[in-house]
Amino acid sequence: MSESGKLSLRAAVKPVSPAVTRGQALDAVRTLLAWAGEDPAREGLRDTPRRTGASRSTWWCSIRPS
Repeated sequence: MSESGKLSLRAAVKPVSPAVTRGQALDAVRTLLAWAGEDPAREGLRDTPRRTGASRSTWWCSIRPS
């Protein structure tokens, strides 16, 4: 917690160990699509794991402590 009593995002985020691989992350997106009742192999969704991984990677990199 910070001096103001609020939980700091940097203090709350702990590195995952062991590190999750890109392949595992893409599999997780496919799993979520299937869980939502979608077919991850269908033409309109085949590229979704890669696109999601790329956008999340960019987003997460922007909030990592320097």
